[in-house]
Amino acid sequence: KTIGASDGDVLVLFLTEAGIIGFLGGLGGLVLGWVVSWGLGVAANVYARSQGVDKVFIGGIASLGTLFYAFGKFASGTLADFLGGRRMFLAGMAGSVFATVLFGLGGLPIFTMARVLNRAVQSAGWVGMVKITARWFSYSTYGAAMGVISLSYLFGDFVSRIFLASRSGIYIRG
Repeated sequence: KTIGASDGDVLVLFLTEAGIIGFLGGLGGLVLGWVVSWGLGVAANVYARSQGVDKVFIGGIASLGTLFYAFGKFASGTLADFLGGRRMFLAGMAGSVFATVLFGLGGLPIFTMARVLNRAVQSAGWVGMVKITARWFSYSTYGAAMGVISLSYLFGDFVSRIFLASRSGIYIRG
C-alpha cells in the first residue's frame, strides 16, 4: 500500500505468495515424507531384527500408536477448551520431547510405550496449535498459515530422527 497498490493488488499479491509457499511446502513435505518413510522402513527392519521380532509386530506397534493418536484428539480437544490452546500446545510439545527421549532408551517394551505415548501427546500439541492459530490468523489466511505450521512438524520430526539415529548408532544408508 505504501507504493500506491490498491487493496485488490495487495490481496492478489498475498494470495499468490501464499499459494506458492503452500505449493512448495506441500511438495517439500511430500518429498520429505517419502524420504522419512523409506528411512523408517529401513530402521524398523534393523530394529526388528535386533529385537527378534518381525515386521508384522512392528506394524502392530505403529497401528497402536495411530489408535492412541486418534483417541488423543478427542481428549485433547476437550482439554484444550478448558486449559487453552497455549497450555495444550506446550503440554503436547513437552510430552513429545519426553516420549522421544524415552524412545532412545531402548528395549521393546520401552519402545512400544514411547511410541504410543508420543502419538497421544502429539495430538494434544496439534489441537492446541489449531486453537491458537484460529485466533492469530483471519479466516481468509488460516489455510495458508496452517500449511506452513504443519510443515514445521515434518522438519522437526526429520531432524529429531536423524539426531536420535546418530546417537544410537543406527544409520540409514541408501
